[in-house]
Amino acid sequence: MAVIVAASTFLIAAPAALALPPGSPDPTFGNGGSTVIPLGTGADPSAAARAVAIQPDGKIVFVGYATDNSGSNSLLVGRLDPSGNFDPTFGHGGKVVVQIATGAHGFSGGWSVALQPDGKILVGGDAFSDTDHGGFVVARLTPEGTFDSSFGEDGRASLKLTSPDLPVAQALALQEDGRIVVGGTAVYSDSGRGFDEVMVGRLNATGTPDESFGDGGKALVQLDDHPTSDGVYSEIHSVAIQPDHKIVIAGFEGASSGDVVVGRLSGVDGSFDSTFGNGGTKLYQPFPNVDNSGGVAEAVALAPDGRILLGGDAYSEGGVGPAFVARLNSRDGSFDTAFGAGGQAFATIGASATAINDMALTPNGQIVVGGSTTGADNQSRFLVARLNGARGDLDPSFGSGGGFQSGLSSSQAAAIAIQPDGKIVAVGSTGDSVLVARILGDPSADAGPTPGPEPGPRLQTPPDHAAISALAVSPRVFRAAASGPAIARSAGARVAYSDSVAAKATFTILKPARGVMRGHRCGKPRRHARGRRCTRYLSVGHFAHVDLAGANSFHFTGRIHRRKLRPGRYRLKAQALLNTRLGPAVSTSFRIARG
Repeated sequence: MAVIVAASTFLIAAPAALALPPGSPDPTFGNGGSTVIPLGTGADPSAAARAVAIQPDGKIVFVGYATDNSGSNSLLVGRLDPSGNFDPTFGHGGKVVVQIATGAHGFSGGWSVALQPDGKILVGGDAFSDTDHGGFVVARLTPEGTFDSSFGEDGRASLKLTSPDLPVAQALALQEDGRIVVGGTAVYSDSGRGFDEVMVGRLNATGTPDESFGDGGKALVQLDDHPTSDGVYSEIHSVAIQPDHKIVIAGFEGASSGDVVVGRLSGVDGSFDSTFGNGGTKLYQPFPNVDNSGGVAEAVALAPDGRILLGGDAYSEGGVGPAFVARLNSRDGSFDTAFGAGGQAFATIGASATAINDMALTPNGQIVVGGSTTGADNQSRFLVARLNGARGDLDPSFGSGGGFQSGLSSSQAAAIAIQPDGKIVAVGSTGDSVLVARILGDPSADAGPTPGPEPGPRLQTPPDHAAISALAVSPRVFRAAASGPAIARSAGARVAYSDSVAAKATFTILKPARGVMRGHRCGKPRRHARGRRCTRYLSVGHFAHVDLAGANSFHFTGRIHRRKLRPGRYRLKAQALLNTRLGPAVSTSFRIARG
């Protein structure tokens, strides 16, 4: 039986007659505004919520994963009543935890959720095993928490692909006619070369593939000019449907240092909308004039006037930095220069990095975001913030300086939803447990321009910095772990190093790829272009570790962003981040063995 533990760090004592300002924890929810829910089982239990939706009766549905007795991730769907307690009329005591993967050593989980008008719950996610690589999975549950037998096969539908290693349905949207749009990423291995491919699929209301869309219900989306090249890492993180039924997708393309990508597809057949961006897609870097910089769009939202809002995080020189919100014109995907600085607004809350994982718009046009921020102790913390809808700068009337941060370390908000009364429900994780919180909003807030600092990146150059030395991986050749995060207690290889001061170390995994010399730089090969061959290194992903001054170590599992690295050679680059300044980069090599 799961136990809900009060997150006392959210508690605010106030007289009942005193109205709390927007950005305060809702004292009528949980205990002081939040609940921490340990749901996993097994030897090393863990659980997290990744998506949330609000029912018309005020009940809160969240989806994610929880470990089962064998230690594998299983699909998690939970429902809370408006006060933050489990709804006993749903599933087993308010939750459904079930392994939906078939075959040996199965893993599954929920990444996205949508509610049908009849109260049924759609969940998009992943399900794979050693013997079945699965597909893009969509499940449908009844309002009582049982699988709907009229949908797909026993309540589960899957869009199968050709031998992907790991397909993940990260985004889900429901059309007015009941058809279901799903977006995600598939990892392929092709004759020893690895690449990612993103897909948008569409299901009929019964769970069968919509044959009129793409190829048998699947539209494989090419986001760069080398769709099957080693080192291409692209993902769709969010999907939205315009009133004209066109489909907007957002994510990143990682063949270089990492580009924000947004695209638009026809709602008729899934082909690219040639009127948008460059042939249907727009790729850009938040810091276009900074070397080795990039970004990722985690969320997309549509304004009532049709303009497209993107939210995510940006980085430079392999490190992490501010969150960003961009606004694009619906007509062609160009930047709306009336917003922020040339179409982008940046925000940093906390001592260091800020990241946006989800975004929603209030009825009066304010932008609410959920994610994480780094505190003075270099620990990530759950964040809900509000931005001015006209300019994009932080709303000083919300929380503290525009945002609310929890007191729980190693926490983050993965998804948010806004109730009709303006209250904001945010779900995510803290440590190995689910975290659900409700924050007070203010639906009457003015969405127009208000006095405040000019939006844009706020660069600081503190006089001191941190430096990493003596970086080593032991053993240099090891197998990637079958499951889990990048850092573990014992699995994988030991990473040891020294940091000059207490700081946050950022680690970037780099993979070699072919290149051609252009001047003094090794660049991406181009068709028919000549030049001396060289080896360039492409970012596969990054993670962070909070350091003490002096010797530090941890075990790297050979996994990045919850995926196994493919067999082959890699570099591990490390930089220390102190305040907003990155120290010099150091690197070492390692190899992932087969098996």
